[in-house]
Amino acid sequence: MKEVEQLLESKNIRVTAMRLLIYKFLAEKRVAVTLSDIENAFAKADRTTLYRTIKTFEEKVIVHQIDDGTGITKY
Repeated sequence: MKEVEQLLESKNIRVTAMRLLIYKFLAEKRVAVTLSDIENAFAKADRTTLYRTIKTFEEKVIVHQIDDGTGITKY
């Protein structure tokens, strides 16, 4: 986890438990996931927190959006 913390800090992202969990979740996936997939994985988390974390990761070039032709944004 230290490497992830260092990565986030190097991108000027404040390290929080939820950000670490979301990063780990995304890193373990072999395919792109939707925001709904992330919400389902963290059902007890606040949706706004999940959305803001993904947007922060996107702005800091940790994740990127893809369009696989389904019309649903994936990360």
